[in-house]
Amino acid sequence: MMKLYNQKIFIIILFGVTSLVRSEVTTEIFLADSNSPVEYQEIMVGTKLAIVVSSDSAEYWDGSIALMGESVNKATLFDGQALEAAGPMAEVWDWINVEIQGYDLYTDFFGSQIGDWFVINYTANEIGDCNVMFFDGVPYDPPYIPTYNIEFSHVPTRDFDGNTKVDFGDFALLVSQWNQSDCEDPNWCQGTDIDASGTVDVNDLMLFTEYWLEKTR
Repeated sequence: MMKLYNQKIFIIILFGVTSLVRSEVTTEIFLADSNSPVEYQEIMVGTKLAIVVSSDSAEYWDGSIALMGESVNKATLFDGQALEAAGPMAEVWDWINVEIQGYDLYTDFFGSQIGDWFVINYTANEIGDCNVMFFDGVPYDPPYIPTYNIEFSHVPTRDFDGNTKVDFGDFALLVSQWNQSDCEDPNWCQGTDIDASGTVDVNDLMLFTEYWLEKTR
């Protein structure tokens, strides 16, 4: 199981090797509203992330980032924005398709700079696997085949009280439900029956401790 250790990682894709190549573009994942990069793909439901698209070249680039298929319901991409390094004429456009959620991204044709180009916010909504599709170039027509996927696995939250951090308040809620044996969907004993077994027990305690002091944003 991959976990959060507050160390920076990059998911890097190189686009070509000739003089006509596009930029070296990277996507870096942060906890939303912080400068904390994350290196894990298993995240709790309710976690908010920021996906930052960056480049080491000052040249024109276009691409897309999107959720498709089952992933559309598993997460939300929202508030896509161009950053200063993308240039004053950079643009971000919503996908116009009810079965796709995402953005087309365009840097300024002449004014882009090395640095962070775009930021797209991400929220984990439902338990299960979720793929964020990244495209080098805007895919105007189907089939939409991504350059690569950013893969997440959404797990039940341990932030039972919703204060954005797994801490003693959440532990107190777990203790208050200890040995309850009538937990059922959709409440699952205030979420403390993490494994959805119907009982709050030592298995739930073990699952809880795996995310101790983790933040959801």
